[in-house]
Amino acid sequence: DPLTSSQPSALLWLSACYALYMWTFSTLVASLTLYLTSLPQIQTSQAYTYYAIFASLLWILPVIGGALSEKFGFYQAALLGLVLCLISLIFLCHHTLTSIFLGLSLFLIGNSFFTPSLWCVVDHLYQKNDPRREAGFTLFYLLFNVGAVAGIFISSYIRIQYNYLIEFASCAFILCLSLGTLLYSRRRLNIAKGRSISPQINLPPSKIYSLLLCGSLALTPCLLVLFNFPLIDTILVYVISFFTLGYLIHLANKQAETKQRKQLYGFIALCIFALGFWTLYNLEPSLLSVFINTSVDTTLFGLHLSADAFFGFEAIFIVIVGIFLTNLWAYLSRKNKDISLAIKFGLALLFIGAGFLFLDIITKTYGLHHKLPAIIVIISYLFFATGELFIGPLGISMVGKLAPEGKEGTLMGVWQLILGIGAIASGWLAKQSVLPQHASFIQCQQTYCQLFTEL
Repeated sequence: DPLTSSQPSALLWLSACYALYMWTFSTLVASLTLYLTSLPQIQTSQAYTYYAIFASLLWILPVIGGALSEKFGFYQAALLGLVLCLISLIFLCHHTLTSIFLGLSLFLIGNSFFTPSLWCVVDHLYQKNDPRREAGFTLFYLLFNVGAVAGIFISSYIRIQYNYLIEFASCAFILCLSLGTLLYSRRRLNIAKGRSISPQINLPPSKIYSLLLCGSLALTPCLLVLFNFPLIDTILVYVISFFTLGYLIHLANKQAETKQRKQLYGFIALCIFALGFWTLYNLEPSLLSVFINTSVDTTLFGLHLSADAFFGFEAIFIVIVGIFLTNLWAYLSRKNKDISLAIKFGLALLFIGAGFLFLDIITKTYGLHHKLPAIIVIISYLFFATGELFIGPLGISMVGKLAPEGKEGTLMGVWQLILGIGAIASGWLAKQSVLPQHASFIQCQQTYCQLFTEL
């Protein structure tokens, strides 16, 4: 494939590493709400709250993790983060709230190191203005979504056949493969000329890992508190967002070159567009999973699917549509006819909005008295996936391109912070669909339709 051969050779290894990680990541995100509602001590509204906290921290903490990875080295931070995610699954296998929150806390810390660090390693395979960037990141995005597809469908099948314990154990095995791939790829990294992923501080490797581990252990109890006090989590999001905005403005104003200053202000503007998209996106594994569980006939061609498995269809469409868009971006780049990021982000909002409008239309078309057929609902994920491809991979590429040299980790964390703010907003929106237990099926359908229209 000329497209693949034109990309850095290490891109495939890093894509494989992150695809294996996404197996566990997507499984956890897709099944967490249903897992929590399966526990007798947790009500649906509480499950929405816990998911919103988890999802917000999932994307907020990388602001810290990304900044630390700049100082301590992207590869070192990615390695430690992956080990912490692996340990977290041990605690998730126990059904007590304390153990579950501890497992989620360790996974959050591990992800805060691993995701921005690995994204930055991929970014450093390219020069700032490399014309292959957008095609390469779209290829990276669709390849790691293959892992998300496999994780969601296979893990949900394992859970249906066995239980959550076996599901999380299988995810731990996949994370071990991801860890092995990361170690194997270390000597095969072909970093672009003039760029570096080495630590910015001069310390021996053992000291670096010790400092990162001690900081992670110190942060764990703080996250446990946030799960028990949702209001503190919300306030924390606002405080971090406020200081992050101030930092970005300060960073922009201190740039010597006018072009770099305008690029950072452009980054801030595009983040505002992205906030609207990621708010709607975070409703998919929470609100839509519950909607599918109650309002959709989940039998597809004679096979019974779990509600969270439907989230995997978005990853399937990302792979299919992503192949087309990867080639499209490469073609437009060669012809010097590429369209602006602002237009692409606008298309992302239009597509995800169309997905919710489609759900509203088909719910009313098939009647509020009947469950929807699975095959029709799956079509909505084509809209969601196409929208995500116009903002997900291109946003990661944008960060590496617009960030000042040496600040890629911090801005990669800021980009993920936008998803965290969106998660908080999505938790509030999802609660608008919660009705009393005695509500009829028709009342539930009417509530969902009204919310889909508003979205």
